[in-house]
Amino acid sequence: AFAIAARICLRIAGPDPGGAGYLQAFLGFVLCLASPMALSEAGTTIVDLITAVPVLLAYHLLLTRDDGAAPRHACLAAGLLLGLAVGLKLTNATFVIGAPAFFLAGQAHPRRRAAGTAQLALGAAIGFLVVAGYWHITLWRRFHNPIFPYANNIFRSPDFPPVAQRDTRFLPTSPWDILRYPLYWLFGGSPTPGLLSPASETDPKDARFALALAGAPVALAIAAFRRPRRFAVLARPETGLLLACAIDFLVWLFAFGIHRYLVPVEILCGAVLLVLTGWVDA
Repeated sequence: AFAIAARICLRIAGPDPGGAGYLQAFLGFVLCLASPMALSEAGTTIVDLITAVPVLLAYHLLLTRDDGAAPRHACLAAGLLLGLAVGLKLTNATFVIGAPAFFLAGQAHPRRRAAGTAQLALGAAIGFLVVAGYWHITLWRRFHNPIFPYANNIFRSPDFPPVAQRDTRFLPTSPWDILRYPLYWLFGGSPTPGLLSPASETDPKDARFALALAGAPVALAIAAFRRPRRFAVLARPETGLLLACAIDFLVWLFAFGIHRYLVPVEILCGAVLLVLTGWVDA
């Protein structure tokens, strides 16, 4: 997973990074390595770090989809990888929802972006069905709930109480938690009594999300008022990575709020800081 993050940092530094580009990529990679939850899973049987691999590979393909050396069907392959990740663990659906944001940035024609989005969706559906289709059909036939026992308040299987079966301890209580969670990870504390952190039972310290939160409006303001290249950053494909990670974070926060379900974005937070630095230097 971290090797793929290194490749992503190299691409953000430039298609052909020079000496300074390699240094920037290395610093971004070091920030990717500073991922407390991902590192805590290394060598354990917790699978979030393992299923992060196809997610990160898919995001790398989407980032480099317009490069000369990119695979011909990069978007379709990215979709297949994301579908595989969701089939292995349903919580990875978060990263499928954010993936289309890659097509909001870059220099490709809108028609080509629409075609890429369609390929991404098709690939995700195929990848999911190949990996987990039989399992979820079996659950439907046996329990009348394709994700049994979850969401049984919707599917109403007679074999389980009609409840959502969610861990609500880590869910946000207010939209302001979008800003508060990164601050809790930096300074410690939790809004929930008895929990050391707002998103886990442990207390992982991570300053990168707070830095990204504070740096994003500053970098955007600099990009907005720069002339004559105002908002030229939108033509950069790496801006799509930033947008995808932002959407992933929001979806994750209100759908789960459990820290380990965010491992791919936690790793990519170093790459996001590298993108913001590029906005300022553009």
